[in-house]
Amino acid sequence: EFTHVRVFRILLRRLTNFSLLKKGFRGNSENYYEPDNLFINRVIDRRLGIPITLSLVYILVGRKANLPIYGVGIPGHFVVRYESNGYEIYVDPFNGGRLMTRSDCEKLISQLGYSQSEEYFARAEPEFIVKRMFGNLALAYKNSGYLDKANKIVEIIKLIEATDENLYKNW
Repeated sequence: EFTHVRVFRILLRRLTNFSLLKKGFRGNSENYYEPDNLFINRVIDRRLGIPITLSLVYILVGRKANLPIYGVGIPGHFVVRYESNGYEIYVDPFNGGRLMTRSDCEKLISQLGYSQSEEYFARAEPEFIVKRMFGNLALAYKNSGYLDKANKIVEIIKLIEATDENLYKNW
């Protein structure tokens, strides 16, 4: 088991070095609410993003390397989880690819002012990620003074939620 854990840590560290450090990806803590942080093409061009978009880059690179990694939408942050054979480790792409345990994530959740919930550790499905990105984009537009754009994004979110509700109503 020790060797198993060590191999996975080495693989994740190499992935982090490739996708984040060597390519210059980093968290945009100076201008967190800049809308460009939420457009994946701009994140790739500028090498700047927020936790969710940097996690998406990380997931895409990891999946190309056939690594079982998934997004995890903890409240107030977004991380990546590697899981295999009962072993899991978390990676925080926003903070330089820092490796984290579940306990580290729980501490972060508490530090951000949230209570603990098992649902925070579920795999983030694509629908969840899209909705969260739209919510972040609406907030980024609002904080940047683009209220019309923020309102349009909120309308899109409402349409997505209404579509989801209508889809499952007849099941």
